[in-house]
Amino acid sequence: MAIAARDLYRAGPKARSLLPDAMRLALEADLRRLEDNRPHRLGAVYQPVQDTVAPTGSVLLLQLGTDDATGFHWGDSGALFAWIGTDALARGDFTKVVWWTENT
Repeated sequence: MAIAARDLYRAGPKARSLLPDAMRLALEADLRRLEDNRPHRLGAVYQPVQDTVAPTGSVLLLQLGTDDATGFHWGDSGALFAWIGTDALARGDFTKVVWWTENT
């Protein structure tokens, strides 16, 4: 894929509209390749960026990896994580969710 086309895509919606549909769709598919194949997760198993250990007594609520197509950028190709304690989750109490980012 041409670097110029990527730059145009990343310049925003107005610039993106200048790309032919087929090129835009191909770029989006290429950009959806998440850094280091680090996926977005809703719950599920924690996939750390560093050697960070999951907090004891907590479960992963959300993981958002760096994703050029959506404009998610966490540091230098990292991820954003949200955790909740199992007791709080059982009570439906989301006031103590812990957020952190990890970077490569």
